[in-house]
Amino acid sequence: MDDRRRAPRIPLLTQVEAQGEATAALGRACDISVGGLLIETPETFPAGATVIVRYLIPDQPPPIQAAGRVVRVTPGKCMAIACLGMRREDEERIVRYMAQAGAVKSGQPLLTQAETPSGKRRSARIPRRMSVVLSWRDADGRPQQESAETEFLSRHGAMLLSFSELEPGQLLRVSVPDTGKKGVSRVVYVRAAPVGGRMEVGLEVLGAENIWEMDFPP
Repeated sequence: MDDRRRAPRIPLLTQVEAQGEATAALGRACDISVGGLLIETPETFPAGATVIVRYLIPDQPPPIQAAGRVVRVTPGKCMAIACLGMRREDEERIVRYMAQAGAVKSGQPLLTQAETPSGKRRSARIPRRMSVVLSWRDADGRPQQESAETEFLSRHGAMLLSFSELEPGQLLRVSVPDTGKKGVSRVVYVRAAPVGGRMEVGLEVLGAENIWEMDFPP
């Protein structure tokens, strides 16, 4: 967290939607960085809440979408959100905007979370069928939900079968009825499944570890 708070920030007045588990808050960003943002809103969430934020960078559509956690809050006034996971291209869009405004030097390295080395998994993947409930908002902002079943699990994600047309980089909320745990996840890949009419979807869980409550081998 300390490294992210030292990341260069820049004032940005833009509308922000912060989607919680059951409700959404609308507010105005005070400043942004690749590590997070500060939102002025009367609809604050408690510290520790996991949210999905959406906001526009001037002259750079489409909206930025990222998972985050509320790390500081003044109830009814504002909340600071630390980024849990943002697409590399969105980080680059923020840095370009900051460079144009003179907040960072052109070519300054991105301050980003460490990435898993290519081809290496952070934990073992095991075959396991488990029911999950996926929820998200479509391109028009309408809430969507689907019950799905996992094929493989790892401490940090899953591969499941879905009927929905999900896209890499999309953020979803995942609920696990068997454990009562919830988390925000990012779609990392989508491909046709052997089962007709379904897609294999790879998910990375952000900001939560082992929502499956299982023991995994090293």
